[in-house]
Amino acid sequence: MKFYATSLVLGLLLGGVSQAEEAAKCPWKLVTGKWRLSDDTGNSSTVVWKKATSDGNALLGFWKGDNGEATELVGWCPDKKELVAVGFGNDGAYWHIVFTTVTESMLKGDITERRADGKTRSGIYQITKQSDTKSLTHILWKDTDGENASVKGSFIRQE
Repeated sequence: MKFYATSLVLGLLLGGVSQAEEAAKCPWKLVTGKWRLSDDTGNSSTVVWKKATSDGNALLGFWKGDNGEATELVGWCPDKKELVAVGFGNDGAYWHIVFTTVTESMLKGDITERRADGKTRSGIYQITKQSDTKSLTHILWKDTDGENASVKGSFIRQE
């Protein structure tokens, strides 16, 4: 570990930043603009994504939908190779997602959610890129009362 840190610092000092730059990039392209999320339970919402940092490794999302409004922060953790999202609704709801599988075409990881009614659930969340304007979503939920649910949906670019 010490050797890696030393070689990284030397590389940066000597102008060899390609390894550090490469490690800092998120394989999944973080997109901006207005998107619609709809799922097979009938829920629908829109999110407007804006860059939160100048390097593009973090986004702010402003959600409006059937369940109210929320704000979400998404960011790339280059040392862990994880994409993390945390969102907070205006009704006490929140969610936390840690995508541990991050490729150009797929995100997959753990999600935890607290709904406005106080119930919590967790599961596995997968997003698969179909094109630059469409991604498919799939969540396998397990409620705290033990009930399982599968929810499929899509993100479609609006503008």
